[in-house]
This record gives sequence, structure tokens and C-alpha cells, in this order.
Amino acid sequence: MLTADFGRGRDSPVQIITDNRCGICTREEISIPRDPLPPFLPHRLYFVYGAWTEPDGSKVLFSRDYAPLWRLRDGQRPQQVPSTDWIKHQDETWFWEDATAPWEDRHRQAEEEARLRSFGITGLPLLIDLLPLMVTSVGNVRMPAGVLRDLQLREKSGPPRPMMG
Repeated sequence: MLTADFGRGRDSPVQIITDNRCGICTREEISIPRDPLPPFLPHRLYFVYGAWTEPDGSKVLFSRDYAPLWRLRDGQRPQQVPSTDWIKHQDETWFWEDATAPWEDRHRQAEEEARLRSFGITGLPLLIDLLPLMVTSVGNVRMPAGVLRDLQLREKSGPPRPMMG
């Protein structure tokens, strides 16, 4: 769990990010460990939910939020794909359903980590770069899909125009 916003006052709600959702709780529900924990990266940002098959036969692995993660081509190393890229595909397959999601099951998490290794993936996808954007707006913790939509709209509209004055 990542604590994204501790609020402003004693009775303010605490906003959190877990592997599968954003949520709100009270300060009393949060305990701060004496020893720091390792950095938290939500599984939602790097576990693969499915694959798209492109017209040339390449596979693009995507996240639970349908953001592209990795492109797989025969005989080549996995290639990171920008999370805002639109993937033209001719087929779509899923590796699991919400009922069998790996979020809270260590055995399933190990299976998904093994799946990544089976594809030759040992690093993190570009989607991980969304984490700071998910938590920067105090009081507005956001899921990856919402942040991706904003980034895609920003890309379509182009760079900001200078103000005339």
C-alpha cells in the first residue's frame, strides 16, 4: 500500500493506493512501520492482463487498464511501449479474469511474475512512470486509466501555446 495523501487535519481521510485500487481510510486504520518497507509499486502497473496481436504478428502485452506495456517480436528482446500509444490489433486475449486477479494472492503473484520471465521480461514497463502522476494531486489520487486518458488528450492537443499579451 502507498499512502498518497495524509490530509490536512487530524480527522482528514487518508488516501491510499493498493495493487488494485485507490481508496480512503482514517488515520487510525494506518500503521506506520518502525523500519521502512521496500518501495511499493502497484502490480496493476506492471502485471500483464492480456495481449493484442498486431497485423504483423507481433504481440503487445497490456495492463489491467488496457495500457500497452511490452511488444514481443520473434527472435527479439521485449520492447517497452509508451503507455499512451494506440495499438492497432487484430486479436485480443486475456490471461486472467477479475475473479482470478493476482492482487491479494501470493501464489497468483508468483504465477504472474513467472509469466513475465517466460516472455523474457526482467525490467519495468514505461507505465510505472504514471505512479508519480497518480499521487501528485493532493486530494485527488487517481487510477492509471484516468491519468492515461489525460496524457492522451494532452498529446492530441499538442504543446501548450504561449499566452499573447
